Amino acid sequence: MNMPKYRWSNKTFEHLVPARTFGKWLTKLPNQNPVTLVEQASKPRSPAHKLFEWDDTIAAREYRLVRARVLLGSFVIETEVTTSKGETKLIDVPYVSRSAPGRYEITTKAMKNPERRDFILQEAIAEFKRLRTRYANLSELALIFAAMDEVETRTNRRRKA
Repeated sequence: MNMPKYRWSNKTFEHLVPARTFGKWLTKLPNQNPVTLVEQASKPRSPAHKLFEWDDTIAAREYRLVRARVLLGSFVIETEVTTSKGETKLIDVPYVSRSAPGRYEITTKAMKNPERRDFILQEAIAEFKRLRTRYANLSELALIFAAMDEVETRTNRRRKA
């Protein structure tokens, strides 16, 4: 039987713990869930120990920053729009978007700036690529993947022009 090949999709972890080391350790855990992972990683000899911040003051601040990002990304404004057919409908518009690295702003404002709009579009394409990697085996999503390929192709052509 072939040995599984492990890799990090987020490359920042590789310098802390090689994916192979982490993968072999993770697959031996009795339950692969966040609670078990943290409990087992809290042991200083655990290969995953270096992947966590164990100073509670620093960890609390990091958690609050993660929570703030989730809050900013989760808040929406219900907005009334008129369709091309003249119908009125309500849509949810994200209140804020990442419009540049480390920058969040009201989505409708960011979309009016071509550079910020392009950044948001590139982030969306990258996010769809991550989803595609995760769900590549679901043939039911093939049409969505094909449409995203077309969007990316058109976007790249427009950027080069």
